[in-house]
Amino acid sequence: MRNVIDQFLSGLPRHLEGFKEAIERQDTKTLIKTAHACKGSAVTIGAPLMAEISSALELIGREGKMTDANAKFTQWLQDHNRTIQALQQEQEPFTSSL
Repeated sequence: MRNVIDQFLSGLPRHLEGFKEAIERQDTKTLIKTAHACKGSAVTIGAPLMAEISSALELIGREGKMTDANAKFTQWLQDHNRTIQALQQEQEPFTSSL
């Protein structure tokens, strides 16, 4: 479980940068790609809200409605921070036993 959490957490900065770049450049292809990858990772780790928000971002990209992306990205950021805190708490028993 520790490795799965580590992999998920190490991938989050890449997703964050992908979203920022996509929104800044109004790049639907990057938004779709980043959102799809993040959605899959979030489902795997058991972060349903992040998966849901990522799915919504993917749909925004597919529909080309980039004006909606910033507000949804703000929601993603809030859940991003909450998810990191929750997963770090999950890791504590693993790290304290080493």
